[in-house]
Amino acid sequence: NTLEESGLFHSQTYSEQLQAWERYSPDSIGITRREAFFYSYISRGLYLLQLQKWIDALSPYVGGTDELFSNHLLILDNDSMKNNTQKIMNQVMDFIGLPQFKLKKQEPGKKQVYESMNNSTRDMLQDFYRPYNAALHEFLIEYGIEIGFAKKAWEESQLTKAKE
Repeated sequence: NTLEESGLFHSQTYSEQLQAWERYSPDSIGITRREAFFYSYISRGLYLLQLQKWIDALSPYVGGTDELFSNHLLILDNDSMKNNTQKIMNQVMDFIGLPQFKLKKQEPGKKQVYESMNNSTRDMLQDFYRPYNAALHEFLIEYGIEIGFAKKAWEESQLTKAKE
């Protein structure tokens, strides 16, 4: 299966996206282990669909989505964690009700060196994830949460709509 054949590529409604995502879930029936490995990488990048499953499961127990985002669910941008580790750690400690503490200076660990991704592959993945990441931005911004890559995807989708 290619991404285009999956139904995931530019699905329009949440229901269509969820159905397509289920096809790429590792729990899908009738796929090989190798296919499940690939599918799980694709589905892991569909953050809003995963988040919606958590919201559906948890919201009834905490008084709704607003309460969930206010007091029970903290969403962080990985890039912020890398660039502002102390600030993000303080935010986490405040959220869970523990005292803040000063992080020790960490020496950079060994980094795995990877070959650069093929430009056509990068373009295809960016095109594939753009509508999902734009939808993630639209959803999270309602709760005052901004994630850099999702905002960028939303801005790019707005430029595309303006050109049409």
